[in-house]
Amino acid sequence: MNVYVMRHGQASSFAPTDEERPLTAIGREQAFAQGEWLKAQGVSLTHVAVSPYLRAQQTFEELNRAYGGKLNAETTEELTPYGHGEKIAQLVDAWQAEGAENVLLISHLPLVGEIVTNLTAHQQRVSFMPATLAELTELGSRYQLVQVKVA
Repeated sequence: MNVYVMRHGQASSFAPTDEERPLTAIGREQAFAQGEWLKAQGVSLTHVAVSPYLRAQQTFEELNRAYGGKLNAETTEELTPYGHGEKIAQLVDAWQAEGAENVLLISHLPLVGEIVTNLTAHQQRVSFMPATLAELTELGSRYQLVQVKVA
């Protein structure tokens, strides 16, 4: 199974709350471009989970636009900035047990880094700029970092 971990696109610094920060025009372009890249690589996403924060939801919307609106996503509180990497690892394990092939997680700093660290058994780290995508592939009981795509 392949796991794609993505940080939301560039977001505005100003909003009434952190949860309401929208993507900037650049952030929308970044997210769409990452979706186009995934689609061009032939990645058929079987499961997608997204933080409920506006900027993460908008990142999914733009990425999904590149897929012609054919993707479905589940929203989970566990993907907010201070979610728990262990719980996300459990979600990934459940998807793996269902036979998922390619899954996408859209989240925030610092959690995106924690997810990669947890899934690779603390062997690898990624520096996540806005809209960065990290591809991990299953390697026995853990995952191996395959590549990092910066928007």
